Amino acid sequence: MISAALAFAGLGAAQRVLVTDGLAPAALDALAAGGADVTSRSLTEDELCAGALAAYDAVIVRSATTLRADALSAGAAGRLRVVGRAGVGVDNIDVAGAHASGVTVVNTPSASTASVVEMTLALLFAAARNLPAADRGLRSGEWLKPPARGEITRDYPRLPEITRDYPREASGSARSPSPQPFCSRLGSELAGKNLGLLGFGRIARGVAAAAAALGMRVFAYSPHAASETAAALPGATTPIPCAASLLGVTLLPSAEELFCTCSHVSLHCALTPQTRLLMLERMPAVGPDGAACGSHLINVARGGIADEAAVAAALHAGTLTSYASDDQEPLPADHPLLGCPGFIGTPHIGGATREAQDRVGLQIAAAVLAVLDGRVPEDGVVGVA
Repeated sequence: MISAALAFAGLGAAQRVLVTDGLAPAALDALAAGGADVTSRSLTEDELCAGALAAYDAVIVRSATTLRADALSAGAAGRLRVVGRAGVGVDNIDVAGAHASGVTVVNTPSASTASVVEMTLALLFAAARNLPAADRGLRSGEWLKPPARGEITRDYPRLPEITRDYPREASGSARSPSPQPFCSRLGSELAGKNLGLLGFGRIARGVAAAAAALGMRVFAYSPHAASETAAALPGATTPIPCAASLLGVTLLPSAEELFCTCSHVSLHCALTPQTRLLMLERMPAVGPDGAACGSHLINVARGGIADEAAVAAALHAGTLTSYASDDQEPLPADHPLLGCPGFIGTPHIGGATREAQDRVGLQIAAAVLAVLDGRVPEDGVVGVA
């Protein structure tokens, strides 16, 4: 579809396109094949504010370049007509400022979906089986395999066991009549566990399908579910209630109930300050069968969604077993999470696959060429001038 669109996208006159943060070679070739005069170079904030974008009809950025309202206004005073964000998040672009200046903003919301879904699953597995600690132990000469029941044990190095007070149902009866201590060296299966998805867009739906195939019971909460009955959200193909029904996902009425129901939670939209601490404290650490499995929080969403100081405190207190995050920014050496044994961190690599990067580049090239040619892109219009 994209290749066909590019093949027929011919601009009447050469349009100048600036690429500030790099694109896959195939995307640069596609822009040139579509008739664009492509320049690849980074710009300083001073250059942007001084009107450097005015010399270009379009600019394509990733997360490294921030486009403020003044830079967009200065660019629109010249040739600038479209901003392309090669990725999903547009928090580095003043979309309202672009709209006010008559500049269209487009992005690539579906290009990295498969890669981020797989990243979510990777973090779920890593948390449930404590894989990072096992790897670090092996490299440092520690044999952290827990002994099997009845096995004559050798002198293995010991890790502390975390005993949890398990939440009670509304009736006052304990979830598990005889809860077992959760051992940080002994993993648990994902099959049969409750997975909660906070948000239910493209990525969450992909995670739901994969998790259900693993045998997990999947729940979701979206603030849009109640009003989204007849039409899908922009960019979605199926309304939330219909998608949930098709995927066998149980929709819950609140984020709080999601956290109280699920031992594994994956964040796909923003949490509110009013519910952060309460939800962390009420996450169960047992599966539906009452067996201890720990409580695990996964964050592959964009921005500072989780209160990381509260997360670190919960990890130290044992009220949260693990927190796996694909971080957006480098963590300082004194960051509280770095001292938590249950923390798993990666340097924002959810969409860092060859396939996703190729799709991102080709899709943003197609979208930018479409706008320059007076056409509406198939997907990813964030702000229309």
